Amino acid sequence: LTKRVEGLDERLWARTGGAEVAKQRNRELEQQVQALEQQVRLNSAAMDEASKRQATKMRRTEHALEESMRRLAKVEEEGRARQQQGPQWDEYAEVRVSNLEQQQDRVDGDLNKLQMQIDELMQGPGGSRGEEEIAGDPAPSIDDAILAAEKGLAGLRKDIMGQVEDLSSTVAGLRVKTDGQVQRVTVLADRLEKAHEPAMEALRAELAQLRQQDRREVDAELTALRNRVQEGAESSEEA
Repeated sequence: LTKRVEGLDERLWARTGGAEVAKQRNRELEQQVQALEQQVRLNSAAMDEASKRQATKMRRTEHALEESMRRLAKVEEEGRARQQQGPQWDEYAEVRVSNLEQQQDRVDGDLNKLQMQIDELMQGPGGSRGEEEIAGDPAPSIDDAILAAEKGLAGLRKDIMGQVEDLSSTVAGLRVKTDGQVQRVTVLADRLEKAHEPAMEALRAELAQLRQQDRREVDAELTALRNRVQEGAESSEEA
């Protein structure tokens, strides 16, 4: 009887100890599961943060691209406006030159009239007077008038030629400037197309690669967690 009681105690003790071991293993398994869940949460948070950073980077890049395109459109619009103003400047210059030519013709006509009046005075009724009368008061006044007219005509011609040269220089400079603006706009458009398209493609590819990598890591951790939970459940059933 004593041996049977001792054997029963040993069996009871063995079962109790096995239950304690199973409980300990379950507690350890729960701790591992909690640690894995915490790691998964941290990884998910890190993945979300990385996705947010990539999205922010993408938005900034798109904003920079939109700003560059807006500036390009503005430059193109200015170039078109200057091209449209080119013919207007040409017409304006032609009108100015035509007005100056008409003004010069009027001055030439006035000078011819003045010369005719001088000739009439010289050949008028008093033209048969003596040499002393001709050399008197009228002669100096006529000479002064001729000299003043010639000086005025020379100054007017000088002003007209200066204005014509200024207009020609302005038109030539405007044409050169317009051609330079058109060339710069063309070069800028080509550079923007070549520079931003590869950057956007590389950014999209990098973002997709990061997302796939994060998903693979999360899937691997979840698979490992399921395996451990299954192993713990099987161990508990065996105990």
